[in-house]
Amino acid sequence: MNRRLFLFALLASLLATLPLPAQTADTPPAPAAEAAPAAPAAPAPPPAKDRTLLDLYRTGGLVMHPLAAMSVALIVIAVWLQLALTKGKLMPPEELAAYSGFLSQRQVEEAYRYARQRTSLLSRSLAAALVKANLHRDLFNKPAMETAAADLLYHEEGRLISWVQYLNVISTLAPMLGLLGTVTGMIASFEQLKRGQATPTDLAGGIGEAMIATATGLLLAIPAMFCFFHYRNLVSTSVADVGQRVGRLLDLFTGEATVDGHRPESGSARSPAEAE
Repeated sequence: MNRRLFLFALLASLLATLPLPAQTADTPPAPAAEAAPAAPAAPAPPPAKDRTLLDLYRTGGLVMHPLAAMSVALIVIAVWLQLALTKGKLMPPEELAAYSGFLSQRQVEEAYRYARQRTSLLSRSLAAALVKANLHRDLFNKPAMETAAADLLYHEEGRLISWVQYLNVISTLAPMLGLLGTVTGMIASFEQLKRGQATPTDLAGGIGEAMIATATGLLLAIPAMFCFFHYRNLVSTSVADVGQRVGRLLDLFTGEATVDGHRPESGSARSPAEAE
């Protein structure tokens, strides 16, 4: 009996040490756990686009149209005044030389005809003066000639100043139009808030219109104000220079000065009536 129990225990221990048979190919594999679906990727933000001047112009609103028109007017007036007030335009050197020759020889008719054919401010003012010349009066009627030339120069200065005043108008109206653009832009932003659209994108349009319009008005007003003061002073000094040159030519005509600008010797500055 004990021998049988021993053999049974020995057999059981041998069976326990044997390896289990491998899984056959016909046995289906255990299903693997399915992976969780991946979350959709967030869309990439669109690339930033560079804004052109035309984009800024459109963003500024309706006030940008009159501001653009005034900027063109500013450029045109400034360029015209700069070209018109050059010394070569007001007092051409060849005309100065011709008048010095005519008037030093007291060739009044030749000097007047020459002046009538020219359009410079010097020629027009001198032509107005020579109309009053009288060879039979003291100093050839110089006071009347100076008055006639001064009247024409005063009229011409007023005409030029009237163009300069437009620069003052532009410098005054430009910031006011910019302020109007600020008001309209803020009104547009408040309308968006009233509709419940309070995101930054909704408010950006009105705020951009306000800022761009204000900046454009100031950028236009600052150079316009500078040009106004510059050309106002330039007109005054240029007309004064022409008047001084006309006075010297009349002194040359009456004999009170020589071609080189010196005073003549005593007794040489006499009119033909005094000589008789």
